[in-house]
Order: sequence, then C-alpha cells, then structure tokens
Amino acid sequence: MDKNTMAAFRKLEDGPASPRSSGFLGDEDSAGKGALSKMKRNLAAADWKVFSFMMVNFFSSAGIVITNKLLMERFHFNFATTLTFIHFVCTFVLLLTVSAFGLYQMKELPLGPTSKLAATSMGFVLLTNLSLQYNSVGFYQIMKVMTTPMIVLIEAVLYKKFLERKLRFALLPICLGVILTASTDFRLNLTGTIFAISSVVVTSFYQIWSGALQKGLDADALQLQTYNAPLSALFIMPLLPVFDNYMVKDPNAIWSFPFNPLNSVRG
Repeated sequence: MDKNTMAAFRKLEDGPASPRSSGFLGDEDSAGKGALSKMKRNLAAADWKVFSFMMVNFFSSAGIVITNKLLMERFHFNFATTLTFIHFVCTFVLLLTVSAFGLYQMKELPLGPTSKLAATSMGFVLLTNLSLQYNSVGFYQIMKVMTTPMIVLIEAVLYKKFLERKLRFALLPICLGVILTASTDFRLNLTGTIFAISSVVVTSFYQIWSGALQKGLDADALQLQTYNAPLSALFIMPLLPVFDNYMVKDPNAIWSFPFNPLNSVRG
C-alpha cells in the first residue's frame, strides 16, 4: 500500500472535520478577541478626568434640586428668588475657597462680556423659576428639554452653524414630545407658556455665549464662574422684593420665616 492510500485511510478513520473544531470556532475566537481588544482601546482612550467632572456635575445638580425641594416643601421656604441669590453667593464663596487652596487659578477677565453673561445667567434662572410657578411640573420639565433644539435653531439662524442632517432628525422626537405634552396638559395657560418659552430662549443664549466666551477669553469654566456668580447675585438683588414677599408687617414675609430648622420642622 502506497503512502497516498495510507493517508486516505487515516483521514477516514479520523472522520470528517467538525466545522466548530475548525474554521468556525476559530472565527468566533477571533471575533471575541477583536471585540475585547477594541473595548480595551476605548477604555484606554477615555478621558477619566472629564468623566469624573460629568459625574460630579450630575450628582451636585441633583443634590441642589433635592435640597431646594426640601426647603420649599418641608421647611416652607417659598422664596425662590432669594434662594437663587443665596446660591450665587455660596457659589462665589466656594470658588474663592477652592482658589485659596490652589485647586484652580483665578484669571482677570473683562467686565463687559462677563456682565452680559451674568445678566443672562440671572435671567434664565429667574424665568425658569417663574415657569415652574405657573406651569405643571410635567410641562416645566419637557420645556427644559427644548433647550437643545433651540440652541441648534439659534446657531443656524444667527451664527450660520448647521448641525448634521442625521442629528437634526434625532431632534424631531423631542419636538413631537413637547407638542404632545402641551396638547394634553389641562393646566396650560398663556402666562406660563410665555415664561416657559422665554426661559428656553434665554437659557439657550446663555449656553451659546458661555461656550464662546470661554474660548474667546481663554478661560476655563471655574474662572468664568468666578465673575458670573457675584455679578448674577448683584443683578438679581433689585428683583428680590418684586418676586418675593419683603413686606415688613406681613406675617408671610421672609422676615417672619423661622430660620431655625428645628422650629421649621415643629411648625
């Protein structure tokens, strides 16, 4: 028996090769290793500093909302404009403290552009509070989502910056959701709608100008906020007696509020 015949018999004895034990399984292993390698590359390229800042921003924002809700509902501190003023002051004090520890370096910025941004910041916070006051919570929240489409519209009309077509289509469900919510909200009213739309417009301008100002002045967010917070607090001071009760002899005025938390709980 020659060598070729012997090799043929051995192949028959071994049986047909299993597709899983040959190329198919090898392809699966290669695909799995390729996906794992791609995941490792993505994790290595991730900016964990940016991710950490995003998480801090998320939890701090949620914490502020929860604290405000607790003050208004449990302690009955129904002075939203004054509370906003306190937020601006505390932000400024915290930034000075952080700067004193050397965590970031303050930078001298021109008052003109920063004042305009601070006025916009004060305006969007005030209009947002008025929107919440005159609208239902559902309509208030869904109108805040309209900030992104409004930014796209403002940049296209005023600054000739156009979003990609596929990204523009992604905004359609947001707009349709707002229309559906507005059409089914029985508390919808003209005053609340005006405040809500004004809030969206002013907030959009604030976000556009804030990003442009950071680039133009070569300043980071903390350096810009060091000017924005105290100026916003200054601009909102004349509006405190307009939107909050500062009447001296009124029992519901801010002067009659029991600032001791224990007294507030007992009351």
